[in-house]
Amino acid sequence: MPSSGPIRRAIAPVLRTMRDRIADANGLLDQPVINQATTNGLRLVRTQLESSMERVNELNTRWLEHMDNLEENALQAEEELI
Repeated sequence: MPSSGPIRRAIAPVLRTMRDRIADANGLLDQPVINQATTNGLRLVRTQLESSMERVNELNTRWLEHMDNLEENALQAEEELI
Protein backbone atom coordinates (compact mmCIF):
# COMPACT_ATOMS: atom_id res chain seq x y z
CA MET A 1 0.00 0.00 0.00
CA PRO A 2 1.45 3.40 -0.93
CA SER A 3 2.21 6.09 1.61
CA SER A 4 -0.17 8.91 2.49
CA GLY A 5 2.69 11.33 1.74
CA PRO A 6 1.24 12.64 -1.54
CA ILE A 7 -2.05 13.43 0.17
CA ARG A 8 -0.32 15.18 3.08
CA ARG A 9 1.88 17.13 0.67
CA ALA A 10 -1.21 18.25 -1.26
CA ILE A 11 -2.86 19.53 1.93
CA ALA A 12 0.08 21.72 2.99
CA PRO A 13 -0.17 24.34 0.19
CA VAL A 14 -3.95 24.54 0.58
CA LEU A 15 -3.58 25.27 4.28
CA ARG A 16 -0.92 27.88 3.49
CA THR A 17 -3.33 29.52 1.03
CA MET A 18 -6.05 29.55 3.66
CA ARG A 19 -3.74 31.26 6.17
CA ASP A 20 -2.86 33.85 3.51
CA ARG A 21 -6.52 34.52 2.71
CA ILE A 22 -7.34 34.92 6.41
CA ALA A 23 -4.50 37.44 6.67
CA ASP A 24 -5.96 39.23 3.63
CA ALA A 25 -9.37 39.38 5.31
CA ASN A 26 -7.86 40.70 8.54
CA GLY A 27 -6.06 43.39 6.55
CA LEU A 28 -9.32 44.41 4.91
CA LEU A 29 -11.12 44.49 8.25
CA ASP A 30 -8.37 46.63 9.80
CA GLN A 31 -9.14 49.47 7.41
CA PRO A 32 -10.59 52.55 9.13
CA VAL A 33 -13.52 52.70 6.69
CA ILE A 34 -15.38 49.71 5.30
CA ASN A 35 -16.47 50.66 1.79
CA GLN A 36 -17.73 48.79 -1.27
CA ALA A 37 -14.20 47.85 -2.34
CA THR A 38 -13.58 46.35 1.09
CA THR A 39 -16.85 44.45 0.94
CA ASN A 40 -16.00 43.12 -2.52
CA GLY A 41 -12.56 42.08 -1.29
CA LEU A 42 -14.10 40.22 1.64
CA ARG A 43 -16.52 38.43 -0.68
CA LEU A 44 -13.62 37.33 -2.85
CA VAL A 45 -11.69 36.07 0.18
CA ARG A 46 -14.78 34.19 1.36
CA THR A 47 -15.12 32.49 -2.03
CA GLN A 48 -11.43 31.55 -2.02
CA LEU A 49 -11.67 30.18 1.53
CA GLU A 50 -14.75 28.14 0.66
CA SER A 51 -12.92 26.65 -2.31
CA SER A 52 -9.89 25.84 -0.17
CA MET A 53 -12.07 24.27 2.51
CA GLU A 54 -13.70 22.03 -0.09
CA ARG A 55 -10.25 20.93 -1.27
CA VAL A 56 -9.06 20.20 2.28
CA ASN A 57 -12.22 18.19 2.96
CA GLU A 58 -11.69 16.21 -0.24
CA LEU A 59 -8.07 15.47 0.65
CA ASN A 60 -9.01 14.61 4.22
CA THR A 61 -11.58 12.11 2.95
CA ARG A 62 -8.94 10.53 0.71
CA TRP A 63 -6.51 10.35 3.63
CA LEU A 64 -9.10 8.76 5.94
CA GLU A 65 -9.96 6.18 3.27
CA HIS A 66 -6.26 5.45 2.82
CA MET A 67 -5.77 4.99 6.56
CA ASP A 68 -8.86 2.77 6.85
CA ASN A 69 -7.44 0.42 4.21
CA LEU A 70 -4.07 -0.09 5.87
CA GLU A 71 -3.14 -3.25 7.69
CA GLU A 72 -1.97 -3.04 11.30
CA ASN A 73 1.79 -2.67 10.69
CA ALA A 74 1.35 -0.20 7.84
CA LEU A 75 -1.14 1.81 9.90
CA GLN A 76 1.31 2.07 12.79
CA ALA A 77 4.05 3.22 10.42
CA GLU A 78 1.78 5.90 8.94
CA GLU A 79 0.66 7.09 12.37
CA GLU A 80 4.28 7.57 13.39
CA LEU A 81 4.67 10.02 10.49
CA ILE A 82 1.91 12.29 11.72
